[in-house]
Amino acid sequence: MNRGAKPRLAVSNTFSVNKLFTRIVWGLFFGVLFIGGNPLWGSPRKKAGHVEGLVLDERGNPVAHARVIATPADRGFTYAPYTDTDANGTFSISGLEWGEYEISAEKKSDNYANTLDVFYAGDSEPAKLELSPDRPTAHVEIRFPAKAGVLIVSLFDSRNGEELDGCVHLERTSEKGKWRDVFLSKPNRRVLIPPHADVQLRVHSAGYFPWVLHDSKGPASIRLNSSEQKHLRIPLDPDPAFPTREDKFKEARRLLEVGCK
Repeated sequence: MNRGAKPRLAVSNTFSVNKLFTRIVWGLFFGVLFIGGNPLWGSPRKKAGHVEGLVLDERGNPVAHARVIATPADRGFTYAPYTDTDANGTFSISGLEWGEYEISAEKKSDNYANTLDVFYAGDSEPAKLELSPDRPTAHVEIRFPAKAGVLIVSLFDSRNGEELDGCVHLERTSEKGKWRDVFLSKPNRRVLIPPHADVQLRVHSAGYFPWVLHDSKGPASIRLNSSEQKHLRIPLDPDPAFPTREDKFKEARRLLEVGCK
């Protein structure tokens, strides 16, 4: 071998032709679908919309450091732009595509659940708006309802006292269509409860029998006032249907996928 010559890779002519043909086909395909950077199946959605506003508490005072979310109303589950309010409770979100939006707010550290969540919001409607070339800017005022109550839930193995992760299914007693699943992990045990509402609880943890809040008459409800806090320690009995760690892992994955109803 000549020491001064650079080594070459041996590539067959057939491979080179096929590779070139594939690149040409894909190039034509995307060239037809996108002309001038825009898809043929719909007109481009210009990102020029702007929403600004104010977040207030139930007494009309500005709420600082609340999360404000602009959820597209016509595109199903998708990324929702968000921002936080400043010290004066004001916010601004720019670069929004034309379309309809539901503007919601939350501050769970202060017991304010998301105003778009019907389980907590009750009958109140979220702020809805439409951005378009004729109306590129909108102003919104969001008012939180009363603060939620807080339930601190601890799950543990009834045999050895080991702390467990799991999920809590909440459902309004008088409104069966309004429910919420809350997943519990060791750093986060707080469960927000709508104030002055009767709520039923069902608890699941992978590898254990479900637990339901009940009294001598059967299934019971819990009711908390605004900002009221209550601790609930729940012992769970192991379910022999899940004898191995792998069985428990599969059940945990199922709970994450379908919820803990």
